Amino acid sequence: MDDVDDRLGRAVVFLFVPGDRPERFEKALNAGADAIILDLEDGVAADRKEAARAGIPLGKFVIPNPFGPYEDPRFTSYLMKTWFAGRSAAVNTPAYVRDNIHVSLLSSVYTKFAAEFAGNTSIHPSGYPESQGAFAMRFAHEMRPRLNMRCELELKQQVAFAEPRVRINTDVIDSGTIGWDEARAWDELADYYKTLFAPK
Repeated sequence: MDDVDDRLGRAVVFLFVPGDRPERFEKALNAGADAIILDLEDGVAADRKEAARAGIPLGKFVIPNPFGPYEDPRFTSYLMKTWFAGRSAAVNTPAYVRDNIHVSLLSSVYTKFAAEFAGNTSIHPSGYPESQGAFAMRFAHEMRPRLNMRCELELKQQVAFAEPRVRINTDVIDSGTIGWDEARAWDELADYYKTLFAPK
């Protein structure tokens, strides 16, 4: 696993090759890219997808709701930015049940999945499957002592449900088997947001 992780971590050039063009496979291997991605989706015409996948072991890795350093600015970024501005954060959709997962845990699980891939397998890694209101309270609880801030929340009454009420994954991760440390992940998250939002 360390070898795969090291190689992927150092990769700069990724070459995508259409999965229905086997005449390009060997050329791709000799093109000097750091990693070759066999594209079985967008790079293959709809009527040729099944042929491209025939005999190729496939894996499915279902990503839930990631949060943490370098995430797209979403819910937790909003919370932190609001708290660093000295305001209470409003949670407008507290009734939605989502599966929020540390990006560091998601990355560790994916690395293990890729390193041990045996073909035709899937994983649906789960982090904190709970309401967004409960997750916001968990997040505030973890950040208060690390930031020495009040991290106040206002859970609104949710009346609109434009998305499914529940969207969670099902595979509970044994973090000990992959060497992931939850407390360290919270520490890193607090440190990351300090660099983004703390007054200079």
